[in-house]
Amino acid sequence: MSLGQRNLFQQGFQSFTRCELSNLTMGLRFTPFLCMVLGTLGIITHNIYLLSSVAALGFIAAFFPDQHPFDLFYNHVVRHIFKAEKLPSNPLQRRLACLGAGFMNGSIALLFLFDPTAQQIPLSEVTLSISHLGSKAQLAYILGGILIFMQVIVFTNHFCALSWAYEKLITLMGGAETKPITPEHVSRLMRMGATIVDVRNEEDYAESHIEGAINIPLETLNDPEVQSKLGEDIVLTYCYNGKLSHIAQELLRKKGRALSYNLGSLERANSVLAL
Repeated sequence: MSLGQRNLFQQGFQSFTRCELSNLTMGLRFTPFLCMVLGTLGIITHNIYLLSSVAALGFIAAFFPDQHPFDLFYNHVVRHIFKAEKLPSNPLQRRLACLGAGFMNGSIALLFLFDPTAQQIPLSEVTLSISHLGSKAQLAYILGGILIFMQVIVFTNHFCALSWAYEKLITLMGGAETKPITPEHVSRLMRMGATIVDVRNEEDYAESHIEGAINIPLETLNDPEVQSKLGEDIVLTYCYNGKLSHIAQELLRKKGRALSYNLGSLERANSVLAL
């Protein structure tokens, strides 16, 4: 799985295979790119109306998963031109990112609005100097710079800082539920005949893996044939660092496999199983 695909998993697209994500990757860049361009134009021209409109788009996306105007335009017009896949509904993590971007664009618009030095200017007269602006307008530029930087990263490799922060927050709030299974629990499950599953890619599995573990890359877990291969077994997953194996655990549980657990990283899994 590529870096971009792992970042899309973090954005909430966890029910898609690697092939499906590959087909969607350019489409999922479409809306962030347009929002970035319009927001940047609004910032450098101090255009409060444009910034407010982009902020409104973020709020629409946050509360209506299928109704972002740019997503709709892509699905009904652009994708037909390029014979591309239809964009799916935005998952919670991506919607929260849109909400955060909406608040930032709205805040920038308000800062420009309440600073008398920040008059709307035509694009042809844009200057790089902000020394003549008041403190509110300068703060707007700082916030704008942060937002544009974050949007560039999203556009280039799908890494979303707000989705990442959401994941970390959920991990902290989830406590033991998001932590790898304890050695004592592993011991009991192994005596019950648990199946160990390596959810890394085939190359990493071939290089090194736990003896007896079967390789099922994370992006293939939704495949019906894979589900039948697992049968009704208790499943213990592991990966590079425990992140993908936790996602695998949650995916399997959503499929009705309550007896699915996260061993954590390969190193931790080796040490726990050796006890």
